[in-house]
Amino acid sequence: MDERLLLEILQKDARISESNIAKMLSASEADVRKKVDELKKSGVIRAFTTYVDWEKQGEENITAYIYVKVTPQERTGFDKLGEELAANPKVEEVFVTSGDYDLTVKIKAKDIRDVSNFVTETLAPKRGVMSTSTHFVMKKFKESGVVLTDAAKEKKLVISA
Repeated sequence: MDERLLLEILQKDARISESNIAKMLSASEADVRKKVDELKKSGVIRAFTTYVDWEKQGEENITAYIYVKVTPQERTGFDKLGEELAANPKVEEVFVTSGDYDLTVKIKAKDIRDVSNFVTETLAPKRGVMSTSTHFVMKKFKESGVVLTDAAKEKKLVISA
């Protein structure tokens, strides 16, 4: 069974049935179930998720990317701060990055004041944080691999050689 193809299928649609996956991979449902269980146990599959367009649901929120300059800590580098931030429910993503800033933190919040409070009360006081730069998302076209504009969904991308 093509493990990579299985993972790509699940990443596009985690709700697809084992019988449909089995047909796509020319495998048995039992083999698909066994492989998925192995991939979950090994940590390759971390979660099955649903992308919710909260704006269409009527909920207002704001997405911000916060770039953080950090003094690396002895023995742990950026790991301790990254793990602390990852545990915060407002934080959606945390990365160590190259360039002028060391960490990139993506958060979802109620409004600008909520983002400001996160930066000033949660992030800035952390040991090793030297500076931050916050950027707000104004409009989303695609997020987490999901196209969010109806016009883009209707158009078919044609790639010519």
